[in-house]
Amino acid sequence: TRKESSAASDVYKRQLQHQMVAYLEIDERSVRRRLRRAGNRPMLKGDPVQRWRDLMAQRRDTYEALADIRLDASGNRPISRIAEDLHEEIQALRRQAAG
Repeated sequence: TRKESSAASDVYKRQLQHQMVAYLEIDERSVRRRLRRAGNRPMLKGDPVQRWRDLMAQRRDTYEALADIRLDASGNRPISRIAEDLHEEIQALRRQAAG
């Protein structure tokens, strides 16, 4: 429910307030493709794409609010490129914090 989601969000915000948080965004097309290759995904039982949609509807605002870094992980981008982008973003935030 929205109330439970809000309470969970507050807990996560407190726990992560002094941590760097990265949100890897992905579109539904990429989710569909990845789910075809995926093994057992207990949180996505039943209709996995619909379950993903439901989870994202519940969690997107929290993910966006917590994120210091947001990266697009959609499509066929190699994980190595996503990791490089993440490293660059972390370094940029550290430089910014150092002043």
